[in-house]
Amino acid sequence: TDELAKQKLTLQDINEFLTNELKARSVATTQLEERVVGLTARLQEVQREAQAETGRVKAEAAAEVAAAVARAAELSAQLEGSNEFLQQREALEGQLVQLRAALAAKTKEVDQKLSDLERRHLQEKERARQEVAAK
Repeated sequence: TDELAKQKLTLQDINEFLTNELKARSVATTQLEERVVGLTARLQEVQREAQAETGRVKAEAAAEVAAAVARAAELSAQLEGSNEFLQQREALEGQLVQLRAALAAKTKEVDQKLSDLERRHLQEKERARQEVAAK
């Protein structure tokens, strides 16, 4: 009986220990589950924020790309206009060179005719003087 009472007390101690251990672990498990719920909620919040940020960054990037494409088109049009201007300028410069050459040729021709006229005039004058002197 003494042995039985001793075993009974030992079993009660074991039962009490295990009951206390179970309660402690239940509390710890509950705390961990609450922490998991909190961390899950925070993770979902962070994921939503990241998705929102990603969407915003994509929208900004798309806007920047659109602006860059528009600017490139504008610069391309300006370049095309500049190239057209340069072609017109080269054509006009070519015409100017031709006109200057034609003007120089015409000037030389007029100078030659003027020189011929002056020479003829002097010859006529000299002949007229000789005729007058001969009379």
